Amino acid sequence: MVVAPFTPISLRAAAGGGSLLFRQLFDAQTGTFTYLLGDVSSRQAVIIDSVFERHGRDLALLRELGLKLVASLNTHAHADHVTGSWLLQTGHWLCNWPVCSR
Repeated sequence: MVVAPFTPISLRAAAGGGSLLFRQLFDAQTGTFTYLLGDVSSRQAVIIDSVFERHGRDLALLRELGLKLVASLNTHAHADHVTGSWLLQTGHWLCNWPVCSR
């Protein structure tokens, strides 16, 4: 099977023509929401309340949109799931704890 080279989609189009991209992501297993906010002009993004088991989905979305993750935030202690934020601190996951950089 031949796979075409990866091309990120237009961030402005993904943001509906606006300057802020907002995505609400749902994890059915834990019944929790993760939020992705991205600034169209700088291509910087934050992820809020990531779920451990969904870090692959979140990373794929960041890559697809061509976003640079600059922070991973948790709004509260999660009794219903393990946070995925710590996965982002290792070298191949984009971030350095507690603030991310590429």
